[in-house]
Amino acid sequence: MKHARTANLLGALTIALGDRVTETTSESAGHGAAAPSALVTMYQTPGLTIAALARVLGLSHAGTVRLVDRLAADGLVTRRRAGVGAGADGREVALHLEPNGTRTARAVLHARAAVLDAALSTLAARDVALLERVLSRVLTVLSTDPDVADHICRLCDEGACPTATCPVEMAIAPQR
Repeated sequence: MKHARTANLLGALTIALGDRVTETTSESAGHGAAAPSALVTMYQTPGLTIAALARVLGLSHAGTVRLVDRLAADGLVTRRRAGVGAGADGREVALHLEPNGTRTARAVLHARAAVLDAALSTLAARDVALLERVLSRVLTVLSTDPDVADHICRLCDEGACPTATCPVEMAIAPQR
């Protein structure tokens, strides 16, 4: 392998950060697995359908329904009849966060940011700027289509990385 040590270090970092983000966001959401990503996705894109949320999360339709059922039972999410343009059979619903769901989604974003900020705090400003450029290039390559892009960014803070400057979004913009 051409860059075996660098790849190995990147893999270890990915797992370490992923584990810490998963642990802290699950604690903040009061739910594990895909719930933190679901809450953040619904926070940043109100009115998603179950089918759209399932695509972003990479879950089956049935799995997403069960997840939304749990979040609704905890008073975090409500289902509302979708507006004009809904499914032909009229059964499609739009998902919206309740006020407690909004607070929880914000807590999830804050918890994620704290983990990532702590990891970056050991770097000098010039190293952070270099890392940002490198990460942007790698993310551009990984962003192969809109569904992949949405899945990559399912837990991202869109305020920190707006669509207009997001390397993931910019990579798939011609496909949107």
